[in-house]
Amino acid sequence: AGNGPTISLQSGFLTESTPDTTEPQFVVPPTVTSKTDTTAVIAWSTDEDSSSLVRYGTDPNDTWNSYPSSLNSAVLTESHEITLTNLTPDTDYFVMAGSTDALGNGPALSQEVGFSTDVEVDDERPRVTVPPTVTGITNTSVIIQWQTDEPANGEVRFDTFDTVDSEWDDYAHVVIDSNPDTTHTVVLNNLDPEIRYYFRVGSTDAAGNGPSTDPAETNNPFSEEMFTTLADPDNEAPQIIKGPEVAAMDIDSAIITWETDEPSNSLVQYGLSGATWSDLTSSTSDGTMTTKHSVTLTDLAPSTRYHFAVGSQDAAGNGPLVNPNATNPSVVSSFTTEAEADTVAPVISNVFMSFATDTTALITWITDEPANSLVQYGTEMMISSEWGSYPYAESDADMQNEHSVTITNLQPGTHYVFRIASTDANGNGPTYNPSPPTNPYIEGSFTTNVFPDTEAPQIAGDVSIVVNVATMSAVVTWTTPDEPGNSQVQYDVIGQGCGGYAFSENDAEMVRAHSVTLTNLLVDRIYYVRVSSVDASGNNHAASNTDLNPSLEYNFILESPPPSPDAPDLPGSPNTPAEQASGEDVATCFIQSSGADMPHGRTISWLVVAVLGIFGLGAIRMQVKHRRRRAYILRQDLQD
Repeated sequence: AGNGPTISLQSGFLTESTPDTTEPQFVVPPTVTSKTDTTAVIAWSTDEDSSSLVRYGTDPNDTWNSYPSSLNSAVLTESHEITLTNLTPDTDYFVMAGSTDALGNGPALSQEVGFSTDVEVDDERPRVTVPPTVTGITNTSVIIQWQTDEPANGEVRFDTFDTVDSEWDDYAHVVIDSNPDTTHTVVLNNLDPEIRYYFRVGSTDAAGNGPSTDPAETNNPFSEEMFTTLADPDNEAPQIIKGPEVAAMDIDSAIITWETDEPSNSLVQYGLSGATWSDLTSSTSDGTMTTKHSVTLTDLAPSTRYHFAVGSQDAAGNGPLVNPNATNPSVVSSFTTEAEADTVAPVISNVFMSFATDTTALITWITDEPANSLVQYGTEMMISSEWGSYPYAESDADMQNEHSVTITNLQPGTHYVFRIASTDANGNGPTYNPSPPTNPYIEGSFTTNVFPDTEAPQIAGDVSIVVNVATMSAVVTWTTPDEPGNSQVQYDVIGQGCGGYAFSENDAEMVRAHSVTLTNLLVDRIYYVRVSSVDASGNNHAASNTDLNPSLEYNFILESPPPSPDAPDLPGSPNTPAEQASGEDVATCFIQSSGADMPHGRTISWLVVAVLGIFGLGAIRMQVKHRRRRAYILRQDLQD
């Protein structure tokens, strides 16, 4: 229609000093992310745009040219995905991947991976394994993220009405991401400021299995959720709330990770020297909008010290060069590459069958370096307990240290056995340089429940709020020990019922120990907070009236730092003896409350003054405790 052009903020880049003669490097090894009786999806990532080459067959091979079948894509990309079709059901296959860059460097070849096609036709719709979570809320847009157990499209339907019986076809607005994936990120734009929206998400796989119209089937589409857009435009750069850290190193590569408080891209500046962001002469970036960032630096020299800093830019263009803050860009850190190549498979620990329903099971573990996630499983009557002999498998190509895989489409009340494994970027894993008994790990087992999960995650005990005036932030933590769920925090400067708060911060990761950082807060302002969690079955605070979900309302305040003892006395200041301040003016408290009967304002203030009068104390800091509430006295010089 000719609307535009929309103009971005200015960015910059530095061209390389020498021609590219290096073949692409694998930053994510080839992983079978999905398979049916006749198809399989092979995914991997490289450090530069390159072609996608796959060769495969039913016998293991040691050389690239010995496979009988091949499939190629000339499209240059860093994220590769090839779908093998017309495969034979219930058959073992072996695959090797390769990539060649635009200058003809390559192909870089992976290690061989294997898989078995399913016995039966795929007639199961994708199951949502991580519930939809709203992140990156602005005055006109939001980002909605969720995960499914197989590659599928991502569809969001939304409207401004709220009906308990809203059907999938009732919503007026639809946004579809047709790219098949297991991790879905859909951006809703052109929204109205300060408006509450209601939405549902759904996904359809390559076989056409998609959102069900059966009202008893609530997983796909998922149950209705909501969000409220902000009143004002976003002019704050993302804050780096964790890291950066060097998660792994090799002789010629390093993986840098960090987390931000809102979805944003990933930028790394690095070099042999440099004290500031602009001093570092090389850069690597990833345009994916995420809160958990991972960038692999390649073509490094062995046994060499490098300096680096990270930054992130949100969708509005705020970042290390526009509206920067104390955390973005980060301070310059350093690392030294290894002297010898990595030939050791990731070491696996803390394997835990985290949670099971009647049809799903969540398995988690930790590796000592970033790696993908592989689970093979079956019933005891179907397997021989050796890696590669299990009839079923689930995989996740994301490179991470903390792994979480949800197995779906299980039978209720059935005993299953499983083994897990992980492969690093160099291909070290269960089939290449394995490290028994940790990779693949020893066999575990679980039994599915007989009845469906209809209970929301239960919030145990108090919600903890730790404030940091220096960074204008607060870290909110809580636990749901009965089952994993996502993390949702709603907050406002006015107390509200659940769903009525103006602001929210959320995290899609399915965990029992929840932690969300609230940023860009104001000092001397009381904030009211409720937290909640949604499980993979869609159970939330509306599941029943007896759920401990959402939490009770808490409140806190970022107190202004006390004046310096050398500061001059100003009229109206508590340090001015000539002016008598009221108790409410004198006693400013940090309050964390979970009780509806919590006294506020003047009541707390006069209580503090009365206690001080009884004990005849001068300038002190006092902490008042009463069951689930705490008040920290931050100002001094209270007088008898």
